[in-house]
Amino acid sequence: MRGILLQREVQVLADDYSEDLIQRINLVLQDVIFELAGSFKSGEIPRQPQNHSKATYYPKRTPADGLIDFSASTDSVYGLIRAAGRPYPGAFSFCDGQKLIIWRAEPGLASKAEPGRILSVQEHGRLLIATGDGAIWATEVEMDGVERPREFLCVGKQLGS
Repeated sequence: MRGILLQREVQVLADDYSEDLIQRINLVLQDVIFELAGSFKSGEIPRQPQNHSKATYYPKRTPADGLIDFSASTDSVYGLIRAAGRPYPGAFSFCDGQKLIIWRAEPGLASKAEPGRILSVQEHGRLLIATGDGAIWATEVEMDGVERPREFLCVGKQLGS
């Protein structure tokens, strides 16, 4: 018989990145394995049918799903960066034809600049980038395998595909 062996809720926090959620899920999975060990040993594995009216389905993600649309809201851009982060391929854009991956970010201040415009570059490679309704701080970036590629980035450059 096919079915669900066991279900547990895992809380998703507002500032979680993919790797944070994966770590939390792995801790829950450890507990589930110990909880089910006796059932597997006895051969009496509990199963319950899936309620298909509550099931959701999504297509397989592709690396292209990580392309950042800076005309979207700051919240949307921030959510994409968190969701596409490690261990996944990362949220990205292009600067002067080179791929710029943003691994970590923080919502920034309001801005009326053109979305995708680099508004500020700070020490340690932090970039303030305009979004559709404000700006976002890219706090951990990589370009062509180089972390904090300050020499490639400058205020006023436009990010895009």
